[in-house]
Amino acid sequence: MIFYFVGSIGNELNYLTGKNVLLSYYYICKLPVKLTYLDFKKKFGFNKVFLDSGAFSAFTLGGFIHPDNYSWYLEHTEGIEVYANLDSIGKVEGTFKNQKQIEDRGLNPLPVFHYGEPFHILDYYCENYDYVCLGGLVPLAMKPKVLIEFLDKVFTKYPNKKFHGFGVSNPKIIKRYKWYSCDSSSYIQTRAIGGIMTMKYGVVTAGRKIDKSHITNQSEEVKNFLKEKCKEFNINYERMIDHKLNDYPVRTKFNVEIFQEFINEISRERGEYEDIIEGHPPVGTVDLREFVLDDEELKKDEKQPSILYTHWDKDQKIHKVERIKETGQTALF
Repeated sequence: MIFYFVGSIGNELNYLTGKNVLLSYYYICKLPVKLTYLDFKKKFGFNKVFLDSGAFSAFTLGGFIHPDNYSWYLEHTEGIEVYANLDSIGKVEGTFKNQKQIEDRGLNPLPVFHYGEPFHILDYYCENYDYVCLGGLVPLAMKPKVLIEFLDKVFTKYPNKKFHGFGVSNPKIIKRYKWYSCDSSSYIQTRAIGGIMTMKYGVVTAGRKIDKSHITNQSEEVKNFLKEKCKEFNINYERMIDHKLNDYPVRTKFNVEIFQEFINEISRERGEYEDIIEGHPPVGTVDLREFVLDDEELKKDEKQPSILYTHWDKDQKIHKVERIKETGQTALF
């Protein structure tokens, strides 16, 4: 099984060295640095990289991604191995239209079927594509019965289909179905609340708020487990659990390594040895500030930098890239 860690476009990508990573086209284009998609993969030392359009992020922030822009990026960017279709959020016909429009340019985006859409659309995708993405699953995390009912239906009807699960991180859901691949940002979301993932004992917290999940209230068995894993992952246990230091980077590294270990165990059980990622490389040292665009405006105001504004110029038939001042509104792509 292939698991992609969702990469927030920033220096935190250093914690994903050697791992499979999902990057967002939307955020890559907003980042004011001189790095291409292939640069990200090489400089941060990623293994496989999955490119998501970022349509949902754009939608929630009031933005829009034009299929011509996304297609242009795919056509002119080296090293992209797997990429998904551009969703038209809440519009089944729009998503299907984007799929065909991008394919008409000779590209092969993975189709995305969302929970709540008519099931015959999934039937069409499964009959015509080898690899299909399932989206709209994150909101169902709080409705496990609904999620399981939906996924049971999908995997029962198509037991041998390659499925990618967007936002799938629940260990029980990952183990229950034969996913070809999944992605999640849970490793960093857990860290944000001072959490340490164990996969075996649930989430242990080490922040300033002391409750029943806090490290100080854990059994010796749990503490010894964390100590052993820290030693294995080359992580300082005392720093990780010190609520005064509140060391987010150390917890991020631990969460990444423990989750990858969990995925490796599943791959071994299934005999999918080619998907196993072993070793615990040290945290990378790439500083994105070194690649910031050489722009006087960026240097003067680091708190409100320029962003990359890309749009399709229909008259000149070219893809323009401009630097504009962020004003609180998301640029339309």
